[in-house]
Amino acid sequence: MPTTVAPARPRRTQAERRTATRAALVAAAVEMVVRDNTADVRLNEVAALAGVTKGAIQHHFASKVDLRLAVVEAGWMDLIDRIESIGPVEGPLADRIDLLVDKMWESYSRDVCHAAFVIATTTPPDSELVGRQEHLYRSARDTLERIWAAALADTGLGPEALRAVRRFVRIYITGLLTHRRVDPDTPPTGPQLETLKAVLAQMLSQQIPLGVADPGVPSR
Repeated sequence: MPTTVAPARPRRTQAERRTATRAALVAAAVEMVVRDNTADVRLNEVAALAGVTKGAIQHHFASKVDLRLAVVEAGWMDLIDRIESIGPVEGPLADRIDLLVDKMWESYSRDVCHAAFVIATTTPPDSELVGRQEHLYRSARDTLERIWAAALADTGLGPEALRAVRRFVRIYITGLLTHRRVDPDTPPTGPQLETLKAVLAQMLSQQIPLGVADPGVPSR
């Protein structure tokens, strides 16, 4: 009986290996931030978690700030990718709200978004990271505003009002997630998300204002 030889797996290119190593390092940093609930990323431990040498981590990230920035970027990109995956948001208003809320919940529930949130909210205002991550916030905010504006164009709400709606959803979702993390006996969140969707549908259909942010205060 002839022996069947499995075809050799193609060797990864150097660029593919670099990309895989960087992704492993970011994933290890996310794991550490979520586990310890701190923005401190210890490079030696991150390298060990990722299964690479300290020299490898220094090749990709010159400092802790660079690595923290990569985690924040990964969190934002996860949210944007999931929202963009919806494609053109059409149909009844309630269905569009369902899609937007579900994708936000799906992303915010992931460790990478939680890690990005921890870093963003515990970094001192005078930190180098604050200035360097500002362009990430602006880019992500612009993308999300474009998607939400297209999805809810028929509501007649302006940019600031839609920003307030998105902020309301974000606060509600992060509140649910925080409660779930600190209280293991938290009831299932499904009914609470359905309540959020119903409230949003009613408010948007009747154009009930949620409050508009001060234009002088950056809103994300």
